[in-house]
Order: sequence, then C-alpha cells, then structure tokens
Amino acid sequence: VSCDVRTSSLQKFDRQGFESYKVEKVNEEGKKVYETRYRKVTYQEYKRTRAVDLTIQIQLISLETGKTEMSEMLTHSSRDEIEYARYSGNARKLYPANSNGNRGSRSGLSRKLSGRTELQSESSMLDALVLDCSNGVRNLVETELKRLVP
Repeated sequence: VSCDVRTSSLQKFDRQGFESYKVEKVNEEGKKVYETRYRKVTYQEYKRTRAVDLTIQIQLISLETGKTEMSEMLTHSSRDEIEYARYSGNARKLYPANSNGNRGSRSGLSRKLSGRTELQSESSMLDALVLDCSNGVRNLVETELKRLVP
C-alpha cells in the first residue's frame, strides 16, 4: 500500500482590471444623467492544487496449495483545484482586462470571486479513494473467484 499526497503552494497573480463608476452630468435638456466610466485597478487571483494517489496490491493465495492465484496492483487518483479572486474595492463593479487592455467579460471573474478558497481535505480525498479501491478489490476478487470456483 502506498499513498502519495501532493499539495502545491498557493500561487498569487496580480491581474489588471477595470472598476466601473458613475459620473453625474447634465444633458442638453438640463436633466441629470449618469455616464459610466472605468478606472484601471489591480485585483488578485489565487490558484492551488492537491493530488492524492493510492496504490494497493492484492494477492489471492490458495489455502490448499499456497499458490498465488491472482496478484494485482490497483491505483486510484484524485485531484482538486481551486481558483479564486479577491478585490479590495467593489467586486460587483470589477471587470477583467483583456490582453489588448480592453474591458473583458465578467462571467469567469464572477465565478472566481465567489469560488471556493479551500481545497478538499486530504482525509476526505483519501476516504473517497479508499472506497473506490475497496470496490475495485471486491470486483477483482469476485471475478477471480468465479473463474476459480465455477
């Protein structure tokens, strides 16, 4: 049995964006109107990953002969990733900057602003892998027993 857990360090990226704001103006008819403008701002994006690999070796040995009837290695893996963003200003008015410097779409940034900030725990990931491996062991043993005991 071997278990390998790899958790990356938290990566931080400074990103450029725009925050919208309203400017009050008086139009030609003398009515107040609001114009939306954008100021350049910086916000932060964070990324972290965790991978868990569980390997189990199973051997089915005959009690009568001592012969190894089956020997298998089962490996199951799980991976979790978080990507989120933080902004010290009004996040509802934040827009990402495109590579050409223009204002970009908010949908991806909105998901990051409201996204998870914590990885799944090692123990919960390992518990799920142990369950997967135990089901794999059961299936292997059942298949082998059907072959050995018709």
